[in-house]
Amino acid sequence: MHGDAAETWLPTSCYRGYTGKKLEDNVQCEIFQTILEEAQGAYKPDIVHELPSNTPDDMEENLDKITAWVEEWKKRTLS
Repeated sequence: MHGDAAETWLPTSCYRGYTGKKLEDNVQCEIFQTILEEAQGAYKPDIVHELPSNTPDDMEENLDKITAWVEEWKKRTLS
């Protein structure tokens, strides 16, 4: 999060009564959303992937996907 987004979003969250963990979680979500949007704007669509991590199963699937992507990249670049 940068610039005006940080200045306007944080106070709005505070006005809603978010504190502690809730505020921290919301700030973290906003940061990741900003990173995703900036990556989508800067790179080809086929190389930016949003991976939900809401459950342990999601995280396990993400690990499998990332491992497969790395293995495929190694095959292409080391051949």
